[in-house]
Amino acid sequence: MSLALHNLPKPVSPSPRRHSGVSLIEVLVSLLVIGVGMLGIASLQVYGLSATQVSTLHGQASVLTENLAELMRANPVAVSNGRFENLTIDTTQALPAKPGRLCRDPDHPCTADQLAAADLWLWENSARRLLPAGAVITIDCNGGAGSCSADGAHVVTMNWLEQERGGTQQAGYTTVIRP
Repeated sequence: MSLALHNLPKPVSPSPRRHSGVSLIEVLVSLLVIGVGMLGIASLQVYGLSATQVSTLHGQASVLTENLAELMRANPVAVSNGRFENLTIDTTQALPAKPGRLCRDPDHPCTADQLAAADLWLWENSARRLLPAGAVITIDCNGGAGSCSADGAHVVTMNWLEQERGGTQQAGYTTVIRP
């Protein structure tokens, strides 16, 4: 029995037109998947920018607090005189009047209290520039119930409003300074 190979049916090959490209539905599904991915990336970018702003504000509050601590350590007489006690700075209020002297002239030295007034005015001016509008800063001693000793703890609290996805939220920074 011999088999003739020429009598076997030829394999059916798919029509070249049928598989030459992708269908419109496949393209639309691909675009939908890519679109959802891009929306996710955009959402992450917005969240990242918000987190960066929050981090920047906390960093600025930290630098302001460190600066205040250095001002207090540089002027222990004013600290013991109570010049850095129980202060409230509300940035919605006008900046207080500039002190009579900013103590920058070495030929005319200031007293410790004059230097503290000038330093606090300059510090408050910096805080108003660096923190958002509406920030409230308190420098408290013994819970506001009296004066500190020269080596007592001063609690510095800075509060402000931050924009969050769901609206506005109270934020802040608190630290203790021991001059």
